[in-house]
Amino acid sequence: MAALHINPPENFAFSTPCNWSKWKMRFERYRIAFELSTKTGNEQVNSLLYIMGEQAEDIFSSFGLSETEQDDFDTVLKKFNDHFVKKNAIFECAQFNKCVQLDGESVNTFITALYTLAEHFKYGVLHDELIRDRIVVGIRDKDLGEKLQLDADLTLTKVIERVRLSEVIKKQQEKLIEKNSASVNAISPNKPEKFLKQKPSSGARKQSVKPDFHRKNNENESRLHGKCKCGADHTVLPANVFQNVFQNTKLEPPDKILRGPDRNPLETLGKFKANIEYKRKSCTEEIYVISNLQTCLLGKPALFSLGLVPNLNSICQISAADPKAKFPELFKRLGVMKGCYSIKLKPGATPFAITSTRRVPIPLLKQTKAELGRMVEEKVITPVLKPTEWSAPVVIVPKSDGSVKICVDLVELNNNVMRELHPLPKAEYSLNLLAGAKIFSKLDANSGFWQILLDKKSSYLTTFISPFGRFRFQRLPFGISSAPEHFQRRISQMLEGIPGTQFVTWMIF
Repeated sequence: MAALHINPPENFAFSTPCNWSKWKMRFERYRIAFELSTKTGNEQVNSLLYIMGEQAEDIFSSFGLSETEQDDFDTVLKKFNDHFVKKNAIFECAQFNKCVQLDGESVNTFITALYTLAEHFKYGVLHDELIRDRIVVGIRDKDLGEKLQLDADLTLTKVIERVRLSEVIKKQQEKLIEKNSASVNAISPNKPEKFLKQKPSSGARKQSVKPDFHRKNNENESRLHGKCKCGADHTVLPANVFQNVFQNTKLEPPDKILRGPDRNPLETLGKFKANIEYKRKSCTEEIYVISNLQTCLLGKPALFSLGLVPNLNSICQISAADPKAKFPELFKRLGVMKGCYSIKLKPGATPFAITSTRRVPIPLLKQTKAELGRMVEEKVITPVLKPTEWSAPVVIVPKSDGSVKICVDLVELNNNVMRELHPLPKAEYSLNLLAGAKIFSKLDANSGFWQILLDKKSSYLTTFISPFGRFRFQRLPFGISSAPEHFQRRISQMLEGIPGTQFVTWMIF
């Protein structure tokens, strides 16, 4: 029978003395397998020094051992143990607690790394529990980690079985999707409503295009199935598709944070440049590789370049005569609509009055006084000198131009206000009613609510206290719960009977 040949371990890397324990274990296995333990002490010591490398001779000489000690393998090994720096227990413990499964790292590799780090501590009975907990919180599959935490009888063995099984099932599922699916529809949560003026004819071209597109380079050509995504700013590729199709392509670090429909950041593995072709058109795009993505998505720049989406940027602005020059009286001061608005309270409404003002930062006092003065001059508010049942606090909000906005906190009053419940149409619905129009004009109501007068009784309900005294609104204030509905009704009545007009209340805070 042929003798078994066993190679000795590689020379010890003296630049990393912290790996001494691991290297010594390899040497011990070689010593037993090669039957060095049956040799004389001198032969074992010489084998150790030779396999360790040339630098071991200098270290061995520095020990100052007697001739008898130099031939004792256990004594020499102990000297080397004392020579090399021991591991920093605190640092190693921190490394263990920070250990997580890396991108592309298998579950088995992650678990092995945890066991290796745990070898340096005397955890005792807590050994298995700490490794179990680290696996649960460190795996990349956070959904699985949450499910594991719900198991009150979770053990280390059970955790390892479940994470391994989950990894196998995911890999099998990816292969099934690749083999059986020609294209996969992307799922877009919170999908906006669509309004169709008429049903498209059977021969009409569909709006949803799922093209085949190519990626070419000097080495290969790949045909992929993609889906158009006009709302996407970049072309993206699933990680599993990149690994299967573009094995020889090197990823560059991503230079942007991509976000999904929910505005949460996506797990971007990197980017690469590729030439994309569709029919007779081509373009070079930066393609981002996203983890857990279901299908390839063509972004807006690629869609325009490939002609998959027509570019309708042929919008021109037509300027008529300057309305300010033609109707100067309408732009001098705040306008007033006909009729007053009366705030209706619920039966049994309890008045609420705050007696002290909220603090205003000293640097904003000057701007606050100026804004209150402007509102008094515009007859939006007026000072209150007598007691009132209602009194609300104010919040001063600085604006980008250096001025301030007076925001009255009318929460208590709103709890007692009866709303008109007039419908507020969505912007999408109003725009759909203008389908087919070619020329658009936009009018923005300047301080629209303030153009509606309040009756005197309602005015006292809006009393508020500021660092410069109490005031009440003479115009409909922002912040009243019934204001948007009443304003929508008043403007709708004004535009009633005028074709091609739509009004939308757009609240900006």
